[in-house]
Order: sequence, then C-alpha cells, then structure tokens
Amino acid sequence: MSVLELVTPGVDTDMMAEVQRVFEGHPNTSNWDHVEPADWARKVADAIENDDEQLNPGGGEWLAKLAPQRLLDAAAKRGFDR
Repeated sequence: MSVLELVTPGVDTDMMAEVQRVFEGHPNTSNWDHVEPADWARKVADAIENDDEQLNPGGGEWLAKLAPQRLLDAAAKRGFDR
C-alpha cells in the first residue's frame, strides 16, 4: 500500500470564496487559480487508481511549491502589507 501526497489547489467552494473575500483588499486575489470540485475529485480518483505517490496542482500553485522559502517570503512581502 502506498501513500498519496495531495497538494490541493484552490478548490472552487464556499470556503474558498470566503477566503478570497477576506483577502480582496490585497493585490492579485482576482488572479488566484481555482479548480472545480468535480475536476479535482476526478484527478484525485485517477491518482489513487494509478497508485501515484503525489498529486500536485497546476499553475502558480505548482510553481510556488518548487520555489525556495526565501523567494516565497520576498514575494509575500511585496504582495501583502501587514
């Protein structure tokens, strides 16, 4: 038996809409990638059936996973004010 690591994207749910509403004052929230729940569920089921070890999102979320932490911290400082 293997373990499937899921790196879940922004699934288009009521909870995601609320998160985006809370952060709408910050730059670029309108550009966040969203995936339909049925599409993501299909990808998860396919990954399980294929006995994959990892399922990653596409787009910017996948790039963020690859980026070093310092680069992400620098980008966050430029994009968000505290």
